Amino acid sequence: MNRRSNATSLLATSMSQCVDSISSWMRSNCLQLNADKTEVMWCSSTRKLLQLPSCPLSVGGALASPVSSVRDLSVFIDNDLGAATHVRRTVSCCFAALRQLRHLRRYVTDDCFPLLVVSLVHSRLDYGNFVLVGLPAYLQRQLQSILNAAACLVFRLRRYDHVTDALAILHWLSLPWGHKTESHQISTRCTEITDDYSAEIKIVIFQSVFKRPRDE
Repeated sequence: MNRRSNATSLLATSMSQCVDSISSWMRSNCLQLNADKTEVMWCSSTRKLLQLPSCPLSVGGALASPVSSVRDLSVFIDNDLGAATHVRRTVSCCFAALRQLRHLRRYVTDDCFPLLVVSLVHSRLDYGNFVLVGLPAYLQRQLQSILNAAACLVFRLRRYDHVTDALAILHWLSLPWGHKTESHQISTRCTEITDDYSAEIKIVIFQSVFKRPRDE
């Protein structure tokens, strides 16, 4: 919500009334809105973050202080609509998993170990990757360090060994993903027939097709 300062209080009041109406509707349907777990986040550009209001917002009878990032389905979104928090949490979780896998490396076969790395590390990196579109270079390097460390662990490489060939063998994409992908649109048309009229709906689906190394 990016609004001028003179309209912030009016917007906050309108939001509080809207949430109160939702809470009232939920109570009438034997449901309950958990106001204690409700978070409020004001969004703005990076240059105007200091201008965002810091006063609590009334949500269902409870006061919710604005936060700098929120989590939804394990994806973190910052108040500048960036992904710095998501990248930081992802890097922390992935390296923690790699440290645990390092202790198991000697007890697992070479065929089974890459599957463990993919399921415990690479899957975390891929989850919610839609927020990584347009990621700054310094954040991309942090994510790339996860792939490099995982490839070194799989092939028992030293810290400063080149991992390009290892990534190709594992069919893992190198960052930045934006340079390795092609975006295209697939447009389909469907016709919905009702009693007296028909409506034509155009559905546009965006897909990202990754360029993976070809098998030799």
